[in-house]
Amino acid sequence: MVIAVGKTGVRPVALVCDQGTAFQHALKSLQEDTRREQKILDGRIDDMIVINGHTLSVIHDLRHLIKGF
Repeated sequence: MVIAVGKTGVRPVALVCDQGTAFQHALKSLQEDTRREQKILDGRIDDMIVINGHTLSVIHDLRHLIKGF
């Protein structure tokens, strides 16, 4: 979806995490891929995710976080 949205000219800036199991696994995989690339390029690691040149923040859905408590 990020790639498709980026192709329209809209600049994606964040992913919203709903705490679902499938999304958690996808998010973890994307973070690992980004960290691997960051280590290779400049050694600086942060919590951002890079997809097709778009640097994205991860935002957690507050309603789902509260429901988890």
